[in-house]
Amino acid sequence: EVGCGIGRDAEALAARVGPGGKVVGIDASRELVAQATERTAPLGLPLRYEVGDAHNLAFEDAATVKRLKQAVQQWMQGSPRG
Repeated sequence: EVGCGIGRDAEALAARVGPGGKVVGIDASRELVAQATERTAPLGLPLRYEVGDAHNLAFEDAATVKRLKQAVQQWMQGSPRG
């Protein structure tokens, strides 16, 4: 999830994908990533958070990047860099 904030949506996604999947929450704010990590760590979900830039995602799997970009396209269109 790009722009995950404190991770509520990423948490919900991780609960749905179960142990066979994984969810990555990305936000530009170190503080929000730290809060999300601390808040969800005890839940044991297949979930991690990273500080990152939605315009420069660091994923090796091109299909993953494509799905992420499609999912957030509506938000990025209003971005000054979009």
